[in-house]
Amino acid sequence: MKKYLFAFFLASFLIFPTLRAEDTAKATLKLHGMFSDDMVLQRGLPVRVYGTDAAGTKVTVSILEASADAVAGEDGSWSVELPAMKAGGPYEVKVVGSSEAVLKNVLVGDVWICSGQSNMEWPLRNAKNAKEEIEDTVNYPEIRLYKVARRVAGKPMDDMPGKWAVCNPESATGFSAVGYFFGRELYKDIKVPIGLVGTSWGGTPAEAWTTYQTLENMDITKPIIERFQKGLVDFEDKIAAYRKAKEEWEKTRPKGIERYTDPGNKGLEMGWAKPDFDDSKWVDEKVPSKFDSAIDGVIWYRRAVEIPADWAGKDVVLSLGPIDDYDITYLN
Repeated sequence: MKKYLFAFFLASFLIFPTLRAEDTAKATLKLHGMFSDDMVLQRGLPVRVYGTDAAGTKVTVSILEASADAVAGEDGSWSVELPAMKAGGPYEVKVVGSSEAVLKNVLVGDVWICSGQSNMEWPLRNAKNAKEEIEDTVNYPEIRLYKVARRVAGKPMDDMPGKWAVCNPESATGFSAVGYFFGRELYKDIKVPIGLVGTSWGGTPAEAWTTYQTLENMDITKPIIERFQKGLVDFEDKIAAYRKAKEEWEKTRPKGIERYTDPGNKGLEMGWAKPDFDDSKWVDEKVPSKFDSAIDGVIWYRRAVEIPADWAGKDVVLSLGPIDDYDITYLN
């Protein structure tokens, strides 16, 4: 059996939506955002479907000959569990409560989470041979994509916006390149429908993906919780100040420039890499160190080093530490 060391199965969706008590009387049938046309359900495991409706409403969910009932609780939430299914489709999922919803073109196969930072977030449109790869996506309609919208919340959210999409040039261009290529190779190998849930955010730390309770109960992560709580003090005022500063910046930003352009390697043209360049007016910098302010651009360093004579003829490794996004080193 081949091993895939990339992701883990999304066995079932376990977050249950809730409603405020005063809203349940006027609530109508609503499915969690993960349930839509074109979705993929996990094969070989009980199929869990859930959502909200008016309190006390009977909700029936059916797929093929299988069906299950539930009654919406006081908070409006309901959940049903249907028997495990084999890979296949397309099917229709019918949900009847205070109103009726029919989900079409539903497949049963393997569902995977594509989660991580910028490497996972990197879209297919920026991949190597992007044009050809994007055009080729039309050949994989049994791969389905769900891109989780970015949301910041102080506690787990009850729902999330979004919908599944059939893999094609329009839906795949902004999807995770790593996720898509993984799903495509897996599909070629096992020939069952593949659902890919893209949930990634560049630069996010591990604790942002960890439950509050876990961080709170570990001594090593308690300082993170303390910083978080301090950050909530006057939070609305801080947000207002940020928006005001952004508005002021927008006024001074050159019109028509949406992104910075690469000015090229002007430092090389000015001789900054030459051994005899006069760098006496450059600022001394202690490294490694942290910049006083955020920088997104190019920084030049020059450093003189003495290499022992007994190193002659030996292999030498120059270690610069982590580089973002890339570096060029000139050595005389």
